[in-house]
Amino acid sequence: MPLIVKRADWQRWLEPSQQERPPVDLLRSFDSDLMKAWRVGTRINSVKNNDATLSDPVKDDDAEQLGMFE
Repeated sequence: MPLIVKRADWQRWLEPSQQERPPVDLLRSFDSDLMKAWRVGTRINSVKNNDATLSDPVKDDDAEQLGMFE
């Protein structure tokens, strides 16, 4: 699982300058109840593609047309 840092902890993670309180305690599992998941298109699998639409949800019927279920 990738590290997911809560917004309130971003500054502390990005600038860990406090020697007495290093950000190691931020390495914890993220609450799965707060996560969202959705199907995306196969364009996301190539580094040649780099645009904001890569993470747009794909409907199941769209995925079938794109050959994602083969």
